[in-house]
Amino acid sequence: MKLPTHILAVAVLAVVLLFAAFIVTGANQVNFSGIGVDWCILTVPHADEEFCQSYLGATASDRVSSKWNAEWDRGKLEGWSVPPYSAYQDNKWNGNPKGGSGFTWYFRIRWVGPCTPGELMPDGGHCIWQQFEFTMGPKSALPPPEWLTQSNPTV
Repeated sequence: MKLPTHILAVAVLAVVLLFAAFIVTGANQVNFSGIGVDWCILTVPHADEEFCQSYLGATASDRVSSKWNAEWDRGKLEGWSVPPYSAYQDNKWNGNPKGGSGFTWYFRIRWVGPCTPGELMPDGGHCIWQQFEFTMGPKSALPPPEWLTQSNPTV
């Protein structure tokens, strides 16, 4: 028995929506659940798949759970060219599933304005991507966690 086209289309749409990586939880927050390379394409300024594979290396296939606010979307849309931004994202990075890197990370990235990558920021984080601060960074392959940065985030 052949299903009518409109029923098939509705079923396909339902499956796509059910398995979509994004769950919009309100006007001010977006959640993402997927793999590292997809997270990178969506959140790193000016990134594409080739850049993200190279940038993330062994962690490109790790599982990522991330949330960010509407300001992050605005900044990404504007190419971060109309500051200031109250943009941030929180990330949980899990490399323990099969094929993952083995590392687990918890971190926050927030917009701070122009800075030099690697520079120590006033709140204790480090500059990344020329205008963002990386904070709250325990990383571990095995316990105990290695703290990459300890900071006093204000956002």
